[in-house]
Amino acid sequence: WGEASRCYSACRFYRCKKAGFFMTTATTAPSNILIIIHAPPYGSERCLSALRLALALAGHTQSAENAPRVQVFLMSDAVGLALPNQQDASGKPLQVMVQELAALHVPVLLCRTCVLARGLMDLPLIDGCRIGTLDELAAATIQADKVLTF
Repeated sequence: WGEASRCYSACRFYRCKKAGFFMTTATTAPSNILIIIHAPPYGSERCLSALRLALALAGHTQSAENAPRVQVFLMSDAVGLALPNQQDASGKPLQVMVQELAALHVPVLLCRTCVLARGLMDLPLIDGCRIGTLDELAAATIQADKVLTF
C-alpha cells in the first residue's frame, strides 16, 4: 500500500502504476449491518455487548452518506429486551440503550413466533420496537453486507 498511498490524488479512482491496480477512494456505499440477538437480556453480557456494538455502529458517522445502516432483530429469549421498565442490578436499564437506538433510527424488530411462544404478544413494547416476521428477517439477511449474531 505504500506506493499506492503516494499515488493518491483527489480523484475518485486512481491507479498505482507500480502496483498495477485500481482503488476507489470515495463514494463507497454505506454498509448494511444486521445484528441478530438470541441471548436473554439478563444473565450474560451478550445482549449488552450486542446493544453496545449496535450503538457504536449506528453512531459511527464519518459522513452522513457513508454511515452504516444498522438493524437489530431480537429472537429467542432476547425478545424480553423489548419490554419496558425492567431494571438490572447495576441500575442502568437496557431500555435506555434500546431507546437510544430508536433515536438513531435503528429498526429493532422482534421475532413474532418467539413473542407468541413466550406469551408477550399483548404486552407493550419500548418505543421504537415492533413485531417482525421471519420474511422480514430473511429479507434483511439477504440485503445485509454483514450479519452478526449474539
